[in-house]
Amino acid sequence: MRNRGEDLRQLEHVLPLAFAFLLPYVDYRLILGLSLLSFFYAAFISPRWIRVTTRDSEREAGFSPGKLYYAFGIMILLLLFRERLHVAAAVWAVLAVGDAVSNLAGRRWPWVRLPYNREKSLGGSIGFFLAAAVGSWTLLVWNLPQADGGSYLKLAACCIFGSLVCALAESLPNLVDDNLVIVVVGAGIFPLLLDVPDLIPELSAPWSHAVGINFLLAGLAVMVGWISWRGGAAGVVLGIGVYLSAGPAGYAVLCLFFFLGGFSTWLGTGRKEALGVAEENLGRRGVANVLSKGLVAGILALLFFWTDSTVARVAYTGALAAAAMDTVATEIGQWLGRAPRSLRSFEPVAVGTPGAISLIGTLAGLVAALAVSSVPAVWNWTPASALPALGAGAIAGNGVESWLAGAARDAPGRHQVLNLYNTLAGACVSGGIWIVLSSPATP
Repeated sequence: MRNRGEDLRQLEHVLPLAFAFLLPYVDYRLILGLSLLSFFYAAFISPRWIRVTTRDSEREAGFSPGKLYYAFGIMILLLLFRERLHVAAAVWAVLAVGDAVSNLAGRRWPWVRLPYNREKSLGGSIGFFLAAAVGSWTLLVWNLPQADGGSYLKLAACCIFGSLVCALAESLPNLVDDNLVIVVVGAGIFPLLLDVPDLIPELSAPWSHAVGINFLLAGLAVMVGWISWRGGAAGVVLGIGVYLSAGPAGYAVLCLFFFLGGFSTWLGTGRKEALGVAEENLGRRGVANVLSKGLVAGILALLFFWTDSTVARVAYTGALAAAAMDTVATEIGQWLGRAPRSLRSFEPVAVGTPGAISLIGTLAGLVAALAVSSVPAVWNWTPASALPALGAGAIAGNGVESWLAGAARDAPGRHQVLNLYNTLAGACVSGGIWIVLSSPATP
């Protein structure tokens, strides 16, 4: 959809990036001074004098929150990376070019609405990723001091991976402005990637094995009715990535999660249908289910191409343990549960109420989380001492999801968003607790 005001707004979003090309040649104090002027521009000049790029809600408020967040984000980057301005420039490019192209592409080519955020489209996310990768690489190479070295191939890999993570973060339903989300995520991922000695991925398994086993399992899952063919295609992509990066042990965790979810959905279908709480489409999982349950684990699995971090393995397992507990607790609770209660009020509610928990459902979910957590320990892929952290992560993830489920029940894509929060909390809590448990005790 054409909108001249929005088109000009995106041009206004990109134009300040021209100053990033001056970073190697001007004094740092002048740079900070110009960033302060951007606040003045966003607060006073733009909403009053350049009204064509100001949205109706911003005219009523008298200022533009998005433009202020943009200016604030750039200042944060310049302050954080005073000694590494090439990093600030790269993230700035992701913010300026990626976000602008996402808006333009999303309005012109809204091919597929994202299942977890109906306000975003696949076309916009692809546009963000491609523009951000090219823009960040250009500014990174331009501003990188000669003494830092670094091959163009490594810098390209850094920008591709960093832009992908930022594109995924931008596509999520965020509680704060997208401009700030992109800055925070970019400021976290780009320095880490640049510090990795070798960004050329190392495969943990042969391509032929990854492709063959995933097509075979996806075909069987479609035949038995556990997943739709579109969901199967998404699962193949996710599964191949996990198999190549995490190897057979990490892939086994993913497979067990999927089996437990499909099997528990199949159990008690008669009672669930009678209560009107059975899964839609005869229980077949679609693309939305695959993404909402597997996206966090998939992103964490990409790290295994370059690192053998135990924390990353525990976080990956924690995401899938939380997802398994959620699915099994819901399905078994709807089948056998008789007195579910709301986690917010602890009052009895009807079976199938969003956020409700039952004793038998919770116990079944814990068993599923323990099973998923035990598989990598048996393979010595994660330490057995990480099981308490994984259990706590699964409980925390499901607690967060149940607590949030009571709000905005009719919001589009609400269920998928809650699944994302569940797996994200499971990964963060599991990884965080493991860091504490594995840290050497100080005298």
